[in-house]
Amino acid sequence: MGHLPSGKAFEKTVAKQTILKYGIGSCGPRGFYGTVDVHLDLEKQLAEFLGCEEAVLYSYAFAAVASAIPAYAKLGDVVF
Repeated sequence: MGHLPSGKAFEKTVAKQTILKYGIGSCGPRGFYGTVDVHLDLEKQLAEFLGCEEAVLYSYAFAAVASAIPAYAKLGDVVF
């Protein structure tokens, strides 16, 4: 880690580059801003770390529940 640049100048540069690339806003869910490369990169890294084929990230827990139930529940299932 000692080889990485540090300090406020480096942080300011990285922050500026990130803002120019992705923009800014009051929130960042995919449904609003869309999927960007960092979403896909992080999901790939997480899947590799967990040893599974794929992973999906959600911005808040309710979104995960609201998405997972329809994905796994079938006609006639009772979910409570």
